[in-house]
Amino acid sequence: MPDEPPMTGLPIFVAKSFMQQLRRASILCWLLSIGAASVHAADGRSVQQFNGWGMAQAQVQVTKRWWVVPELQWRRYSGFSLPLQEAFLFPLEYRAGAWSLQAGYARWYTHPYGAFRTLATQAENRTWLQAGYQHPLGRFRMDHRFRLEQRFLERYALESGEVGPLGYRYVGRARYRVRAMALLHGAAGKAGEWQAFLQQEVMVRYGDASFRGAFDQMRPAFHLGFRPVDDLQLTAGYQLQYLVRNNGSDAEWNHTFMVGVFWRLPLAERRTQQPTS
Repeated sequence: MPDEPPMTGLPIFVAKSFMQQLRRASILCWLLSIGAASVHAADGRSVQQFNGWGMAQAQVQVTKRWWVVPELQWRRYSGFSLPLQEAFLFPLEYRAGAWSLQAGYARWYTHPYGAFRTLATQAENRTWLQAGYQHPLGRFRMDHRFRLEQRFLERYALESGEVGPLGYRYVGRARYRVRAMALLHGAAGKAGEWQAFLQQEVMVRYGDASFRGAFDQMRPAFHLGFRPVDDLQLTAGYQLQYLVRNNGSDAEWNHTFMVGVFWRLPLAERRTQQPTS
């Protein structure tokens, strides 16, 4: 996400109106997700589980507005002891002021895990389009992310005691995340900075005839961040993932410990590192 002043060039009354709508959308996001979770929790089986997620991301600037943002995901079940998911994500991102647009591809592998195990490890090809926006709110810095995903999930069937592939099926998903960041210590974007993050993300499915309803999952989370050097950020925190399984009624309450490493390399810094002739 860009670290630039929001709403550049827009009239003040337009900016204020837009920010009011974002605040209302954020509150509605929390209320709808809590309500949807309550409905599903009363309608099917549910289980409490404990997971660990790790991620590493690089933000590499290639031109004034274009960035490449490769990312690795490493997710484990039962703490960090058993495999859950791995993924490689490769997005391209265009940044202009407080706005960003992103398109990407990811390859995911989801292993059988937990109380509602699948027949085999499931591969997924995923593409997405995303819009992002940042703005200040008092002492907080807010960012909003809306993403439309096209997911192609590998299917399996059990025949005569053997697990066989059935090809891929399409599932669409819409995601909205709102996040607030507070500076706790130090200067923004500089070594020694400490931050606190509070966020919520809600996901709904579409285009999946086998899935009952639309609510897919929600992810409220709290993180702390630290910068040992200007362009490297380390984060750790807790996330409560409420996930509805493929039958549309069974659900997981996944208590998740998350750690992350984020490396940012602007174009100007790369140029200064090149040897001179």
